Amino acid sequence: MVKDTNRNQRRTVLKTIGGGVAGLSFLGTSIMAGAEATHNEIDTNFNPGQENELIEFFKKFNELNEEGRDDIWDELNHGQRMAYHDANRLTSADMTDVIFPNSASAQSFPYDYTATFQFDLYGLGGFGGVKVFELYHQIMWDVEGDEVVAVETNGWTENRGWFWGDDGNSKSVLEERDGFWGHTVDSTRERKMTYASSPWNTFTEYPETTISGASDGIGRVTECDGDGLDIENVDHPLVC
Repeated sequence: MVKDTNRNQRRTVLKTIGGGVAGLSFLGTSIMAGAEATHNEIDTNFNPGQENELIEFFKKFNELNEEGRDDIWDELNHGQRMAYHDANRLTSADMTDVIFPNSASAQSFPYDYTATFQFDLYGLGGFGGVKVFELYHQIMWDVEGDEVVAVETNGWTENRGWFWGDDGNSKSVLEERDGFWGHTVDSTRERKMTYASSPWNTFTEYPETTISGASDGIGRVTECDGDGLDIENVDHPLVC
């Protein structure tokens, strides 16, 4: 699991609203979670032009261990391999889980509150189709009276598909405002994700999420057509 942290004190940082906080850069690999498929369950004769067949192959292929994937990959033809690469390009996202949305417990120590949000990123077929990785965005904050006085944010990815690397944060911005829920700090983080199967099959995605922590002790996803996610792709920009 790749993780990076930005710690910011409101007294010294949040006075410069709109400023960016540079993130750390990392590279990592991961294996998709779930029950492991076997070689015999993989149809290497799938038609790459049939979306349902490609999605079925993709899901079972990503359940294999590294050795199993290598063996199956060697059996694929050029068209099947290219279809697999294209299926990894981001098309949609879904905010699937909220962890500790209002946590004033040992989980938050040393902060008063912690909220962690999970976003699932999808390629071919969108939601329910090819899931390529999970993106996590966490905010921790302290409250004094009716003010948010200290903020720390984290971001990481899990269950990345084959050929995906996490290059860390490419943007992290904090902004404060007085909102309906009281004094609020918004955290916007952009992640640089690189798909690299070979020098000629490489592309980069920049999923961006915005969440907030408020003086009422609740963490929220900032509205963006309901899911707070903005995906920018070098080839086909998408806005949620």
